[in-house]
Amino acid sequence: MSKNIYPYLSQFISYKEQKFYCANPERFTEALTWLHIGSNRTTKNTGMNIYQFIKYSDTASIEEFIPKEMECTVFCFDLEDSIQDTLDPFNTRALKSYHRAILKLILKKISIQSNRMAVGVRINDAHTKDYALDIEALAGAGPISSVFLPKAIHAEQVMDLQNRLELAGVHYTEIIPVIETKNGLHNLESILNLKSDKIKSIAFGHCDYNLDNDIYPFIHQDAREYWNWVIRIFNRIRPYQLSFVNSPFLQLENDARFNDMLALLYSVCQGQFGQITLTARQTHLCRSFIPDHSKIITEKVANPLNLSVQGSYAYDFINLYHGSEKRNGFAITRDRVILSPHEYHASHHHILKSHLPQIHFTFVGGCFPVKGNVLFENRFHQLIKMGVENKCAVNFNVN
Repeated sequence: MSKNIYPYLSQFISYKEQKFYCANPERFTEALTWLHIGSNRTTKNTGMNIYQFIKYSDTASIEEFIPKEMECTVFCFDLEDSIQDTLDPFNTRALKSYHRAILKLILKKISIQSNRMAVGVRINDAHTKDYALDIEALAGAGPISSVFLPKAIHAEQVMDLQNRLELAGVHYTEIIPVIETKNGLHNLESILNLKSDKIKSIAFGHCDYNLDNDIYPFIHQDAREYWNWVIRIFNRIRPYQLSFVNSPFLQLENDARFNDMLALLYSVCQGQFGQITLTARQTHLCRSFIPDHSKIITEKVANPLNLSVQGSYAYDFINLYHGSEKRNGFAITRDRVILSPHEYHASHHHILKSHLPQIHFTFVGGCFPVKGNVLFENRFHQLIKMGVENKCAVNFNVN
């Protein structure tokens, strides 16, 4: 393999994979074809799969759930994070039970009235009481295209879900494990080694991942650090020829940023990716997306040494959440930006920590590893911060 292509490939594949292709040049040709390297074609058909999560209730007619345009789209119903009472958690179980009953009726109607509609469901994670109830609700509901397994941590969880779905007689096409925790990312290889024909994609949930890693404020798609997570997951699933399903974009009416995100996603994953959407508008943008080859992931990270939270950010987030329109667990601002319950809880946690003794620590010197391709939670400064705060009851600010 020519060495002059290493700089290009390095953003897509690991050094270990590069060595593999050097030793197996015949496989390199396959990789070139799969990555579309050197191809100048511009097409709307990027190979992107779209998973649009839709709001549902007992008052809506079935026609509202059957859009006119269904190409390349799986229409998904959520039973997990969007079905909760953030302000009064004691109501959450009742809310989930209520929506589970509604979903059963909707899925039966869809199976009768629309054989063309691809349906997906995100169930609750395996550690909850709702997990088994969700699976039971899918039995006899008609064909299910995609079952999202949130907070997937290890292969045993995926196999358990597969076995339970089969025992319940659920007709489904694929299970999509969602990586939302540090342990899930660490154990991803064990899930991939299952080599099940029911696993065609791996999804990423960035809000839960931020919360699990105690990152605050949250890192979203408009931050360079977000893309390290995408690259890390995609590099691991690439040899298995699975698709990467990107976490939802929470700025519902920011079309320019949404298209920029799709362009960066394409630059990393080429034709092997999917996108979760939250509105018909976002789905339309996915369908009409044309790759912009000028958008690439760079090494540059803004303010890599400053880990402190600015001013009253946490209080402002909480007040904005309370003052915004509520959609079960989520809130939507007047600017049509979704505020997640994850960052709401993280804001409260940050305020509690702010009452602890403060330590402001400044590193002098440029020898510490803050390179852009290091995962945020694995940076030297973040490891020091987490280590000190876990051992001592202090708020350790690095700048």
